[in-house]
Amino acid sequence: MIKVLSYKRGKFKKADFNKLNLIREMCWIDVVSPDSNELKKISNKLGVSIIDLENSLDKREVPRIFNRKDYSGFIFRASIKNNTLPFGMYLGKKFVLTVRNPGIKSINQFSTKIQKRDNSAVFDKEIPDFVYNLLSSVVKEFSIVLDEIENKLEILENKTIGIKEEDPIEAVFVFKRNLLLFRRSLNENKEVVSKIESNELKFLQQKNQILFSNLHVEINQLINIAELYRERTVSITDLHISNISNRLNDVMKSFSVIAALLLLPTLLSGIWGMNFARIPWYDHPYGFYFPIILMLLSMILLFIFFKAKKWI
Repeated sequence: MIKVLSYKRGKFKKADFNKLNLIREMCWIDVVSPDSNELKKISNKLGVSIIDLENSLDKREVPRIFNRKDYSGFIFRASIKNNTLPFGMYLGKKFVLTVRNPGIKSINQFSTKIQKRDNSAVFDKEIPDFVYNLLSSVVKEFSIVLDEIENKLEILENKTIGIKEEDPIEAVFVFKRNLLLFRRSLNENKEVVSKIESNELKFLQQKNQILFSNLHVEINQLINIAELYRERTVSITDLHISNISNRLNDVMKSFSVIAALLLLPTLLSGIWGMNFARIPWYDHPYGFYFPIILMLLSMILLFIFFKAKKWI
């Protein structure tokens, strides 16, 4: 699917790809899940290599920049729930082309937002401003996803600290994996932004590189946040293991108390069960009950002793 927005006098309006005028006005061509015919049409119209276009759709593609004779481009990664997806951005003198798989919500939201307002102040420098604002929107989506992870980690921490039977460790490992994935993607995106700042993308003028310094700072902050949350997952794991150990100790303590309470009665029953000719109270009518009373009394005294020592 090919969607085109042309920019004129601060307004973005929908346009027909076949009737584009790339001399008079800047335009943004957003291509989602294109088929082979659409890729050929884009390549013929804009002069972008089909190989470069196809690379944008490869989910394993690593963020990078590249310069060609008639255009520049780069691969960037965007967050989608628990994963990231790459998309390609190609820059010419009067066009910005994005090629992507479906599901990148931040680009859809950006497209909707710029059509509803006057963008003359935001896109004063046209293509550089547009690229900065689009990438900023993608980076902010990482921030939203990380905020959601923080809220879920807080719930898991409360479950781990509280006396609950649910085992949070599986969810913690999922978050840990996601955070490592986001951190790696953000680091790769940072490299792309650093190269744009260094004027390595020939279709972005050097005087506009200061725009991307703020983006570089934002990505660095998100990397630090992702690392902080990853450390929280480690803390939750340690806390969970500590809780399991404490529960095991409580169980063993209970068994130990029970064994101690039965120790004296077992001793007394062993003494009265020995085969001797004369055993105290052996011939007494109530001789059976005296040892029983002594056993119960020993258990009560031991219980009071344990209570006084706060062992139970």
